[in-house]
Amino acid sequence: MKKTLPNLNTGFLKLVGIIMMTLDHVGQLFFPTANWMHILGRIAFPLFAYCLVLGALYTRNIKRYLGRLFLLALISQPLYMLLLDKNLNTVFTLFCGLLLLQCIDNFQSYWWSIPAIFTLEFFIGMDYGFYGLLLICLFYIFRNDSLLSFIFIALGMIVGSYDAHLQIQSQIFALLALPFLYLPVKGDVKIKSVLFYLYYPGHLFLLLMTCLILGHPIH
Repeated sequence: MKKTLPNLNTGFLKLVGIIMMTLDHVGQLFFPTANWMHILGRIAFPLFAYCLVLGALYTRNIKRYLGRLFLLALISQPLYMLLLDKNLNTVFTLFCGLLLLQCIDNFQSYWWSIPAIFTLEFFIGMDYGFYGLLLICLFYIFRNDSLLSFIFIALGMIVGSYDAHLQIQSQIFALLALPFLYLPVKGDVKIKSVLFYLYYPGHLFLLLMTCLILGHPIH
């Protein structure tokens, strides 16, 4: 299998994603009128989706990878629901996205699982929803052609920014992630996997503690 995704510096992408995600969550909780924080937060998910696909290509044990994501999603869900939303958290979206990639790789046997996962998202609801799952699939399908990948990812971001009333939403600023994904980055940032995985529930826990200490209202 070819592995020609344009940017292999996942440490850098994860670091940028973590910073943007944290800004977004801090903004949602403490500075709801600071639109710039929400705008920058739109950069995070495409970076995480891209790193997920790259991880799927390089992992030695896909089942273990799925297991880590599922466990992380379960641990994070109570904190996510208390602080941010009642839907399934972003890690569940990444978990379902990774399942979709396995279905694509084994299409003849598991083709029926692809509409099943999208249907599940429709009825249950998860962070980034259909748009998030589509983005993961597009990164994977066009992994061998950077130009086609750029075109379809950009189109996916644009289409995903419209709501049911055809009104454009802030998700359009996900386009700001494209330079990070498709331009070469010098240097090599290293982030240990365990620290990256722990950051998601860890930062949610710290935000919850901050809300409680300051007497700030939560969901």
